Amino acid sequence: MPSKKRLSRQDIIRAQQRSTFVGRVEQLEAFESNLSHLERAEDGTAYPAAFLFNVWGQGGVGKTTLLRRFEDIAKRYGAVVALTDEAIDSVPEVMAEFARQLRAQGKPCERFDERYRVYRQKRKELETDPEAPQGFSAFMGKTVAKVGLSLGRQVPGAGAAIDFVDEKAVVDSAGEWAAYVTRKLKNKDEVQLVNEPVEVLTPLFLEDLGEIFDYQVVLLFDTFERTDEVLEQWLLDVVADRYGELPINCIWAIAGREKLNPNRWSSYSPVPLRVEPFTKEEAVHFLQRKGLTNETVIE
Repeated sequence: MPSKKRLSRQDIIRAQQRSTFVGRVEQLEAFESNLSHLERAEDGTAYPAAFLFNVWGQGGVGKTTLLRRFEDIAKRYGAVVALTDEAIDSVPEVMAEFARQLRAQGKPCERFDERYRVYRQKRKELETDPEAPQGFSAFMGKTVAKVGLSLGRQVPGAGAAIDFVDEKAVVDSAGEWAAYVTRKLKNKDEVQLVNEPVEVLTPLFLEDLGEIFDYQVVLLFDTFERTDEVLEQWLLDVVADRYGELPINCIWAIAGREKLNPNRWSSYSPVPLRVEPFTKEEAVHFLQRKGLTNETVIE
């Protein structure tokens, strides 16, 4: 019989935060209703009617806390959940972080993980090679970390692998860097993997998600105002079927200071969930649950 997971201090902190969470009733009900009233596909597969929730509002109003409540609700309904924020700033690393969290819930992304390990290994070998061209390590680190899809497609041999710290410098050097990768890595698949990690890894990640067909899969994107430059085009490409099928049981919640651009996202019917500052009643309720009962102090 498997041993029960020990609680961590973080578990206790989250429980305390949940116990004092107030307000946001409409947002929580909308998200929960989507999980509790599933549609049925022709093949009998249960799936949520809405796949995209857009949480937005000014800084400090509780968007991150709301996403954590979404996580709690999703797990209560048996879903597997993964969250990322501005701490991870490249598309391959975002997928790797999602894969890590899904693996911890017993849902490994084996195809993705195998190729991502190779990608990390080959990157390390190239970055530490004394023959690497000047600036290559920065290109593979800061530049690839930002993964600018639009610029990457414009540079021959660079695929979707680059964005600009200094756009002109990157464009001028991209050919040299791509040639270096090709010269050092004799395996064509590895060359493509290093030069175009998003193109190679995303289909594998989606295939792995497709294997989690008995559970709803909830992917949460926090602080999108800091990562949209990196992630937005990739996410749009995913839903536009550029990398393969997005599983029917996959739900996204994207939280940021600004509402998703309707010119880019309206076709996908995002559920808008604006987060306003607390009303006076909600603020009083919050303070009372924190143990503050003196009316003068509360006011």
